[in-house]
Amino acid sequence: SAPHGLVFDCNSNGVEDFDDILSGSSSDLNTNGVPDDCELLATPYCFGTGCPCGNNDPSAGCANSTGVGAMMVATGTTSISVDDLVLTSTGIVPNKFGVYFMGPMAGNLPFGDGLRCALSQPPPGLGVRRYNPPTNSGPTGVLTLGPGIASYAIATFPMAYWPMPGATWNFQCWYRDPFGACPPPVPGWNTSNAMAVLFGL
Repeated sequence: SAPHGLVFDCNSNGVEDFDDILSGSSSDLNTNGVPDDCELLATPYCFGTGCPCGNNDPSAGCANSTGVGAMMVATGTTSISVDDLVLTSTGIVPNKFGVYFMGPMAGNLPFGDGLRCALSQPPPGLGVRRYNPPTNSGPTGVLTLGPGIASYAIATFPMAYWPMPGATWNFQCWYRDPFGACPPPVPGWNTSNAMAVLFGL
């Protein structure tokens, strides 16, 4: 039971958080005493500095033809069993198609008008996987992934790409921008900032 008789049950399963962690029914990867199925263990990175054509936006991804970059935020939790993580990218060019992708490594490489920061491992390691199909950003310029990010991966990707407790996957949103900052022949696309997601039970 929880120390000093205190009762904490963040996931409302009728079991104290302390006992959930002790029994192994909930993970606690950051050892803060809170079950991971109640936490959002996601870290944004890869903001728009050092962009390919001087189109910097240090608060989001590299600036696109709207004048700002696409900003990805995470909500929900990073629990695989709850599977309620939602990634939302705003500031995307309206009415353009885009797709989320994930990779096992973090980095920073020029990529169209933006930066590619969710990367593959060196061969013969794991590559990048896309969350198809591409979707349209609509008049508000928003693209969303989730909930169901973990279940999609389990149903669609090879097992090596399934989110596992304790594993970190890097997510990013790619989208079309035919009139972006970089002149031809640079391809007309850009990316959001990236998100490192540490999955728990």
